[in-house]
Amino acid sequence: MPDVEVISGQTMGTTYNVTCVLAGSVTLGDVRTTIKRALKRVNRSMSIFDCQSEISRFNAKRDTQPLLISKHFYKVLSQAALVASLSNGAWDGTLKPAVDLWGFGSKDKPKQKPSDQAIAESGRHVGFSKIQFYKTGRQSYISKKDPLVTLDLGSIAKGYGVDHVASVLRKLGLMRFIVEVGGEIYVSGEKTDGEPWVIGINSPEKSAAVTDVFVTLALKDQAIATSGDYRNWIDLNGESFSHTLDPRTLRPLQNNIVSVSVIAPTCTLADGLTTALIVLGPQVGATMIENMPEIKALIVTKENQTYTVHSSPSFKTHIV
Repeated sequence: MPDVEVISGQTMGTTYNVTCVLAGSVTLGDVRTTIKRALKRVNRSMSIFDCQSEISRFNAKRDTQPLLISKHFYKVLSQAALVASLSNGAWDGTLKPAVDLWGFGSKDKPKQKPSDQAIAESGRHVGFSKIQFYKTGRQSYISKKDPLVTLDLGSIAKGYGVDHVASVLRKLGLMRFIVEVGGEIYVSGEKTDGEPWVIGINSPEKSAAVTDVFVTLALKDQAIATSGDYRNWIDLNGESFSHTLDPRTLRPLQNNIVSVSVIAPTCTLADGLTTALIVLGPQVGATMIENMPEIKALIVTKENQTYTVHSSPSFKTHIV
């Protein structure tokens, strides 16, 4: 029986873990090198912490002239535009000024809650419609309609990193593996004994360890992403605020959703949809999912210390 190998490392400000079954003449060294190269490409494209990345160069521009971009950047932008459209703007990749203002971005943490004026000012250059991207022949471009608009694709880029690693592993000839980057996952094929890979969703308690499992799923050739407010929050003026901002109000969400998990054909799509569903809420979010038969969702709400689980019927078929 082939050996199951595990490769781990750091990328995109988080960790990655790849569990795979080697095939043919592919060596563990081949796999490790391929993974590192793939993740480096994604970082070079979409890391806002790398001043030389494509997204950083786009953010630094103060004009409306087009910027030549890679196929990776273009693919993520295409999926981002799809999620923004499906959710009627509940997902927006241009929220960086507001995210920074509230203390969830790359700038210093505020000591008090932002004023209404500061919040309104942070939204002057927010709006996914303020950018455009397109192809001319085999080349891809992005440009700004507003010279001061900026992008942060952190809520979808990890998912793309997962998909890209899965793609290069398949090109190596591997068909049985799990790719995980920062909790976002793609599962390919089955285990060596023919059984499905089993994935655990973390408990949505702020005090929960990363090993505390809320629900266990069996998956094959599918992606799953999970987002919630139980890991990243901030206290200001005695109030706790979720890291997820509503693009419509530029304020942290105050609905009772604590966790959303989405199963989808790609991790890029699953990653973006989790954020959109958190913003939309369980009722509106469930309606959106009903019109997308390839998407399955689990939404967990909490009220008066009581959890309520809302799941699409097809999601339940994966629960172990």
